[in-house]
Amino acid sequence: MKFPGGAGVKYSLTVTAVGVVVGLAISAYYTVFSYMWDMVLPVLQDSKRLVFVFTTLGLASSFLVVHFFSRTRVSGSGTHSVLETLHLRNGDMSLRDAVVKPLASILTIGMGGAAGLEGPSLVLGGGLASFIGRLTHISYRRIRKVFLAGASAGLSAIFKAPLTGILFSLEIPYKRDLEKEVFVEATLASVTAYLVTVFFLGPTGIFRIGVGAYTFDLHSLLLSIVLGAVGGAYSYVFVRVFNLADSLGKRFLAGGGFGLLLLSGGLALGAIGYLDLNAIGIGYGVVQGLVDGTLGYTVLALALLLVLRMFSTSITLAFGGSGGLFIPAIVEGSVLGALFSQVLLGRVDPILIAVGVSATLAGTHKVLLTPVAFVAETIGPSAIIPALVASVISHFMSGSASFFPMQPYSKMEKEILALERIYNKVMRTSPKVITDMKAADVMTTHPVSLKADVTVEEALRQFELVTYRVLPVVEEDGVPIGYVNLEDITSAPRGLMKRPVTEVYLSVPVTVTPETPLSKVVNLVFEKEVDHVFVVDARGRLVGVIAEIDIARKLVHYYGMY
Repeated sequence: MKFPGGAGVKYSLTVTAVGVVVGLAISAYYTVFSYMWDMVLPVLQDSKRLVFVFTTLGLASSFLVVHFFSRTRVSGSGTHSVLETLHLRNGDMSLRDAVVKPLASILTIGMGGAAGLEGPSLVLGGGLASFIGRLTHISYRRIRKVFLAGASAGLSAIFKAPLTGILFSLEIPYKRDLEKEVFVEATLASVTAYLVTVFFLGPTGIFRIGVGAYTFDLHSLLLSIVLGAVGGAYSYVFVRVFNLADSLGKRFLAGGGFGLLLLSGGLALGAIGYLDLNAIGIGYGVVQGLVDGTLGYTVLALALLLVLRMFSTSITLAFGGSGGLFIPAIVEGSVLGALFSQVLLGRVDPILIAVGVSATLAGTHKVLLTPVAFVAETIGPSAIIPALVASVISHFMSGSASFFPMQPYSKMEKEILALERIYNKVMRTSPKVITDMKAADVMTTHPVSLKADVTVEEALRQFELVTYRVLPVVEEDGVPIGYVNLEDITSAPRGLMKRPVTEVYLSVPVTVTPETPLSKVVNLVFEKEVDHVFVVDARGRLVGVIAEIDIARKLVHYYGMY
């Protein structure tokens, strides 16, 4: 096999070896978890009071294992760890983290924590791939691809859904872009890991749901559209609750140490489990029970379960536990679909459960095709079209909301990528530096500008006199109305030279005030995908310009502290 970029047999064998090793590791990981959960669940069912003991022990033991044995000493979502490693360390994950964090997640989820196995599987797969890449002396530039391929293999193996793993590795790195360069590696590793896992664990998927032939008519389309919108709104709320829990957990840790964090989290999680055991744990039985009709929940009970699982997941991962967020989104999505179905149809429709799953995954993870592939591989191909409709609507209805702060909007130019890496590393080590800085601290004052009536030819002459590649365009009173780029001006044909620059190459400016927090300025750079922000005073007049490289240079002093 020949990979893009000229990689040959050695590289192909390395990626294949990643798939084999990850498949073996995931098989062992799932077997150990299943053994533990099969012992704990009957005990909780016999004596619900013990749920307080198990949830507290689960969070405490998991947190301590990560704190004392992992390299990064950060518990929580496995996908968070994978994205941080991808964007901040080029896919270079330590073997210790790859082993310790999945083991910690067994303690969390196996004792009642509401989290998923897929996050630790991503860490296990990516970390093992990174180790194999170093062992075989894969170039530093290719480690990133091998790491993502390993993560893809981990997801493929734990769900026995190779297409889901492949698409997830392409979509999850960015909110609105694809990491398409890893497609071949991810495909080879995912399919290999899937085959190995099926050999040891059998082909049965995580759910036993059979959806027969389904007629997708106008009524079904309308239901999918509405449920997609509802899923987008719920996803937005879910992300906000998760972020609030994360902030609260950090306050507890700072104010009372890990004792207060773990005790409060364990007891809160135990209280939720005491109300309803289905509100904690991995949740596979919830999805299966909703489809089979064995749970027998009323509309009010489903609504309560939806809220309880949102809180239990947030508490689990914000108060010391380790695990994933993909499965919680699936479980919450299935409850949402069942609730929606009960309210509108008076019964539970398996197709609407699939639609709810797709909508919640898309909205919380900012992935479009992964939810559709998951539905097709685990529930059935009949749900593909309604799942796709709901996925698209939820993705955009939920806006920029995402569980993952380390998930850029898109691939960035080198200068913006440098800013992203420096900013996020400084935020981890010296957050006060960021929170104390304002736009005024990094802006270039007395900026060179162009008048609104200047021609393309005159603008080109002005660029000859300065070292900037972007110049703001202002009215007579100094209010900016746009900006022009050197690359646009230099590509202008002769016929446009006498035309006003405002009629040809003017771009809309992003403006802030001198007192705007630096964190907001950086978020605007990422969100709007711009490399210049313009600073205006109270009367809207231009007083400064901030280039993304200016921020990076300002923060680079703190970079080495990471």
